[in-house]
Amino acid sequence: MLVFRFTSPVLAVATASALIFSLAACGSDSDGLAAPVPVRVTQVAAAGSLAAGVPESDAMFTDRGMWWFGGYEYQVGEGLNALPADSTGYRFAPTSEVSETTVRNLAVALGISDAPVQNPNPQIYDHAWTVGPTDGSAPSLTVINDPQATWYYSGAWAMDSIGAGTSGSISEPRDPDQPASDQPASDQPASDQDDSDGPDQISEWEPPTPPEGILTASEAREEASRLLTAMGQDLANFELEVWADEWYASVTVWPQLGGRRSPMTWNFGFGEQGALQWAGGFLADPVATGPFPLVGLDEALARLIDQHTGWGAAVALPAPDDTVSNEEMPEPEKELAILVQVEADLWWAMDADGSVWLLPAYRFIDSEGREHMVAAVTDEFLIIEPQVAIAEPLPAPDISVVGPGSQEEAEVMEELFNWASKELVGLELQAATDIAISRDAILRVARRDGEDQMLTMDYVFNRINIATETQTGDGSGPERIVEILFPG
Repeated sequence: MLVFRFTSPVLAVATASALIFSLAACGSDSDGLAAPVPVRVTQVAAAGSLAAGVPESDAMFTDRGMWWFGGYEYQVGEGLNALPADSTGYRFAPTSEVSETTVRNLAVALGISDAPVQNPNPQIYDHAWTVGPTDGSAPSLTVINDPQATWYYSGAWAMDSIGAGTSGSISEPRDPDQPASDQPASDQPASDQDDSDGPDQISEWEPPTPPEGILTASEAREEASRLLTAMGQDLANFELEVWADEWYASVTVWPQLGGRRSPMTWNFGFGEQGALQWAGGFLADPVATGPFPLVGLDEALARLIDQHTGWGAAVALPAPDDTVSNEEMPEPEKELAILVQVEADLWWAMDADGSVWLLPAYRFIDSEGREHMVAAVTDEFLIIEPQVAIAEPLPAPDISVVGPGSQEEAEVMEELFNWASKELVGLELQAATDIAISRDAILRVARRDGEDQMLTMDYVFNRINIATETQTGDGSGPERIVEILFPG
């Protein structure tokens, strides 16, 4: 188990302050960097895709070091290179000021000409600016009131109203005094209607046709590059990863900070006729901070071993149930990971003061190509605040539910579906799930990487079925929402 050098936060801060002074006095190679300070970590996320700035997990690991079965047994392989010396971190202040001009320029680059509207109460609502309608009738842009000044673009998402696509008119009410023979044909008894298309007529199922005009991988890369340039970004500061098939195309954009790939990504998703359906990124610029002192190989390996036992994410669990058998469960088998390469990386963490940090990290690669990341900053500057998880039942929805299919349920279902279509597309699955829970909603993956999943046929009025896409496209790696399919 990893043992921190300090059990007293006051002692830790005092010693860290002394170390900062000594670093500055020695004339370090900070070269204009802000001086390092102790980071009191309250929330962490690994180096997977933090789409549009939303942490993909409250855990410290993803598939770049995910714990399968009993975790990993680490061994240092022959030829493991020396630990990287990259010691610069990056800090986003707790609040970020975004000007109207900046928001307007971003909106124009995304094809939205509406005037930006500033939120008068950013302390109450999480958005700072909105551009475009919020009802889904046209594309819109939202800038979030968070340290990174996260922004989201959403294409038009509102569903057509009932009757749209036909005559567009509403039927006149039936006159009870008028003879039935004089009523419109649609009001005649069912027995008099043509039943050639009745339930006994079953047509052969035809597979869906892919949408037209889906961008190729090279076209998606070119369009994302064009958008980044229109936003005033230097393409040299980004690394682009493209995924495309006959149904969809998306681009994950990794900002480069000091030669390292930021774990916070920009994202673009393109649909039919190459239309931009969703996008997200950040407007705030982090402050380069350092140099941070880094741990050695032995300490890094100790952290890798201890991550799954609570390092960096201490959790208080409820007391065990006395009625449960005390028989010991067999120790799960560990999987061997032989580390053959190590590279510099950045580790996402939230400070107790509300700021967000990208701290120096080591990314180990094993002989199977799996990646395992761990924070590299020494304990003097990395103080882990225990995270207490308290299991509480979710509050009941604030509606009067009469029964399955009731009007109250239908209204909630429609509201949740429209909200999900507006807010969740493009988010990482775990982050979206957490947000949905806060609204008493349930997310269910009905389609993953274009493949429909086996589903139960039960009725759940506050459940939203979604389509997701994994980073690798084969069911593994970070997973994000690409489409809201249907409620229930």
